Amino acid sequence: MQQALGPLNYEITECKLEPLKVRIGVNTGEVLSGTFGSDLKMKFGCMGDPVNLASRLEGLCKTYGVGVLCSQATKDRLPPEDGFVCRKLDLVQVKGKKEPTVIYEVIGRDLRGEDDALPINTKQPILPERPTLLTSPCVSPRKLRHKIGSTPEVMCWEPVAPSRVTQALLYEEAWTAYSKQNFAEATHLASQLLEERPEDVAAQRLLKRSASLAAKVAEGSDPAFLQELAEWTAVASMTEK
Repeated sequence: MQQALGPLNYEITECKLEPLKVRIGVNTGEVLSGTFGSDLKMKFGCMGDPVNLASRLEGLCKTYGVGVLCSQATKDRLPPEDGFVCRKLDLVQVKGKKEPTVIYEVIGRDLRGEDDALPINTKQPILPERPTLLTSPCVSPRKLRHKIGSTPEVMCWEPVAPSRVTQALLYEEAWTAYSKQNFAEATHLASQLLEERPEDVAAQRLLKRSASLAAKVAEGSDPAFLQELAEWTAVASMTEK
């Protein structure tokens, strides 16, 4: 959906309209689903704690500057052969929950590691020069493998660039250092990432948090802070829905 917004927003901006923005939160769990209401008004929906967490994740997309967030429960159920590329973003305690949740950014998909996947050096464009989502069919990733060399159609996704994967790994390395109270190292790695990708909001947040704690550790003379540090965890508490 997020990648389909690109061509769609291209057409929207051509019409002098504001582009669309979509945030997606994904969680996995058992819920109560069915038709709710009365004879006068009814709707199909879902209820349960997993639904509430998915809603919180959607709101956190704005906080971390990403398009799609998923929980650890969802990440653990992603089949490796489907090629989803995820970045571990943070450990958060959302409003209304006592237990922290590991959250991941779903960056995209990359099936180029498979023998019959999209070749890395293919010259076939992922999207036509003038995409038209309103008139062209959308090709699923599995069908994409058989479309190379045929008539160009609008694709649902683009393979994740190797540089993007490298940056995601660098962020995770910085976050791991932060979680282990290696704040100076986390600051260095986050700064390095922002040199390559200055628009990364999650990295900006991590840099701010780690740099602040690194400065306090460098002072190292405040007994109150030392006590706080002994009880410190990497959990980020979210006070808003």
